[in-house]
Amino acid sequence: MKRLVIITIILIFLAGCLGSRQTVENNDFSANKNSTDYHYSYVKDFSEAEKILVDLEVTEEERKVFGAIVPHHILAAKYTAGLFNRLRNQPIETVVIIGPNHFNAGSGQILISAWPFQTPYGVVDPDLDVINNLIKSGLVTNDEQPFRREHSISVPVSFIKKFFPRAKIVPIIIMGNTTEELAEQIGIKLAKYLPENSLVVASCDFAHHVDNLTAIEYDKRSIEILNEFDVGKIYNMEVDSPASIYSLVAYLKQKESEKFILADNINAAEILNDYAYDDVTSYVTGFFTRQTVSHEYSLPGNEDARRPLRMLFWGDMMLDRHVGERIERSGLEYIFEKLASTSFFANYDLISANLEGTVTNNGQHYDPIRVYDFAFQPDIINGLKKYNFNFFNLANNHFDDQGARGMKETRENLDSLGFDYSGCSNGVVATGSSKVITLGDKKIGMVGFSALWNQLDPEIAGEAVAGLSEHTDLIIINIHWGEEYMPEANEKQQALAHLLIDAGADIIIGHHPHVTQGIETYKNKLIFYSLGNFIFDQYFSEETQAGLAVEIIIDNEDINYKLHPFQARLTQPELIEGEEKENIIKKLMDERGL
Repeated sequence: MKRLVIITIILIFLAGCLGSRQTVENNDFSANKNSTDYHYSYVKDFSEAEKILVDLEVTEEERKVFGAIVPHHILAAKYTAGLFNRLRNQPIETVVIIGPNHFNAGSGQILISAWPFQTPYGVVDPDLDVINNLIKSGLVTNDEQPFRREHSISVPVSFIKKFFPRAKIVPIIIMGNTTEELAEQIGIKLAKYLPENSLVVASCDFAHHVDNLTAIEYDKRSIEILNEFDVGKIYNMEVDSPASIYSLVAYLKQKESEKFILADNINAAEILNDYAYDDVTSYVTGFFTRQTVSHEYSLPGNEDARRPLRMLFWGDMMLDRHVGERIERSGLEYIFEKLASTSFFANYDLISANLEGTVTNNGQHYDPIRVYDFAFQPDIINGLKKYNFNFFNLANNHFDDQGARGMKETRENLDSLGFDYSGCSNGVVATGSSKVITLGDKKIGMVGFSALWNQLDPEIAGEAVAGLSEHTDLIIINIHWGEEYMPEANEKQQALAHLLIDAGADIIIGHHPHVTQGIETYKNKLIFYSLGNFIFDQYFSEETQAGLAVEIIIDNEDINYKLHPFQARLTQPELIEGEEKENIIKKLMDERGL
């Protein structure tokens, strides 16, 4: 049935193309400023795509964007809309859309249109000054006919009109056999001719005609190339128009804008919720900005190189047992589908969770097998990179489920996969209990303690924190503690939390009770007694499927917080918004831990 819907959409689209006017004015040397001919946007009603268009908080990075990548399949139109929505506050004068010439139509290698586009939001005018300069350069040919049915232009153009209503456009389509040298010249010429407030958009779909898992793997490689700005590998990407992206990055190099921010990555199987679908197209959406932040120290006095750091912390994440069965059946993407659809994982410097189990070779369980015995496959953990996870707390009562061998393999596997981590088994304070990481211009001490069953010595833990405070700017403690299923923290938790803050801790993130517990302020430092379950298979109550994510924003010496309550349904978390969100946060703040 879902394939029939896609086929029907394509037939409607082709019928609309065949019904359009056929007259074309073609002038290879100048665009006709008096032309009254129009092209038409692909879709007349974007109401479905607009359902996600809410007011978003725009980061400083999103005010300095020079280029973007968006999909052009109507199936993924809401992700194109969402990307432009995020960038809507930029004073854009001209938007260049570069896409594939799907039908190899027309009389040139690289074609340009000089006609306006009719959209549901009004007419988008061409930037004839830029278009004429490109035509005169000899790199492009003005041929209007191919643009009548080219959806790489006619899908995104409507959202350009909606979110940048005063902007003009420069539509360009490129043949599939265009060389790197020619594509590069387009980018260089765009940098020469475009006004300062311009946006260059590569309109591209990624993996084609593959199954879901293959699409995910292809996208992973493509995103790595974009993240590394590895220009030499662009033509190796699984994408329908490498030349379009190559032209974009050539332009970005001229603008010194080489930092890629991933907004969304999804594919047709995930959108249709049909993971057996074997003719998948995938979609990568993101934007490029200047490399203002490095994960190394910023140069002293270079204030322009600093921006607020953003970190996101989750509670217990367990990927074995019934969760593992769901992953095997529906893919890891099923679990994160609702969160990822809102771009929730984008633009964080650190995303962390309490990893409730071990990462053994092939996910092996070793004797003696316990009643509650968790082990995860390295491939599943590696899949979390798609959602920008990069740090795990290991200190909990399940880190030693597979014995010393399991703990050793966990550290080795996380190292080989490129994840940072801290924490030892329950009650242990050792070298592995902390790790100092550098984010922007901050040295952050990440500490992991497990304090169950009175096995953690508070004095030794405090001494470890005090020693760490001498060579860090901030100390964040993940701590596994408290009583399971109890909605309020106990006196021992509070006493230990106060001791750790007295020793130098700045933020305390708690977990283990499998339900959320209150939030306390002590000496102007926040204690989150329990974030509850994040990913777990405790389906027996609403409370064990509810949790809290904590966003921490560090701006110079200021620390701010955003709280994100969520409710899971069968291991699929979804953010709670509106009045319900406010009520949950108020309740947590009122429960001062005791």
